[in-house]
Amino acid sequence: GHSAEVSYLTAAPHCGTASFRNSISLDQFAAEQIGHLTRIPALPLVVSKQGNQSLSFTSSGVMVPAERNPAEVFAKMFVQGDAQAVKQRVHDLKLGRSILDTVATRAKQLKREVGPKDSQRIDQYFESVREVEQRLVAAEKWEQTPKPRTDQKAPAENDYLLDRLESMNHLILLALQSDSTRLISMLVKCDGFREKIPGVNTEAHNMSHHVRRKDILAELKNFQIAQFQSLNKLLTSLDAVSEEGESLLDRTQVLYGSNLGNANNHDTRNLPTLLV
Repeated sequence: GHSAEVSYLTAAPHCGTASFRNSISLDQFAAEQIGHLTRIPALPLVVSKQGNQSLSFTSSGVMVPAERNPAEVFAKMFVQGDAQAVKQRVHDLKLGRSILDTVATRAKQLKREVGPKDSQRIDQYFESVREVEQRLVAAEKWEQTPKPRTDQKAPAENDYLLDRLESMNHLILLALQSDSTRLISMLVKCDGFREKIPGVNTEAHNMSHHVRRKDILAELKNFQIAQFQSLNKLLTSLDAVSEEGESLLDRTQVLYGSNLGNANNHDTRNLPTLLV
C-alpha cells in the first residue's frame, strides 16, 4: 500500500510490517562516495502541503527530513550572510558536535547495563550519531567557503501543485548548474493541493481510487499529463544548459516513477518507471 513509498529508493522489503527496518537509499549511498565534493552532499525535497517526509534514508534506516520550502532551499544554496553570521554558524556546528560527543559517552555507559536486544538498538543509535558528526564536520568546512552567485530570484511557496512543482524543478536546475549538490531526491505528495488543470475537478487521492469510472479516469489522465509536462520542462531546461561541451541533461540521470503500479487497488507490481 502507501507504506511502500519509504522503500522506493531503498528496496527494503516488507515495509508496513511490525518488524520492518529500512536500509540506505540510493542517493544517500551515493552521497557516502561523492557527497564531500559539494556544499550539500544530497538534497532531499518534498512537494507536500504539510510535513517533511522524504525518500532519503541513512545507512541505519533513519529518514533524512526533506526541504519543503523553496525559498529556504534557495537561501541555503545562494545567500551567504555576513562574516558574523558565518562565525555564529560555525560556532553552532562545533557546539552540535560537542553535544553529540557527550550523548555518545552516556550511551556507552548505558550499553553496559542492558540486554542484547537493547544493545543492538544502541549500536544503531551510535551509527546514526557518527553519520551526523561526519555531516557536521563537512558542513563546517563548506560554511567558510563562499557560496555561488546567481541573478535568479528565490521562488515562492505556492498553493497550486503545478506551481510548487515548477518552483522545485527550478531549484533542481539551479542546484545542479551551480554544483551545489549532485544528488537530489524529490517526493511529490499531491493530496491537499489546489488544482488549476483543465478537465480536473476531483482531489488527487480520490482520482487515484477511480474504481474504473470513465469520468474519473479522464480526469486522472489530464492530471498525469500535466505532471509529465512539468517533468518535460525540467528536462528541457537541463538540456539547454551547456557544461564542458555537453548539455547538463547528458551529464545527469533522472529517475521518475511511483511506488504504486495501480493506485486504485494499491498494487505494487509493474511500477511505472522512467530513467532519462
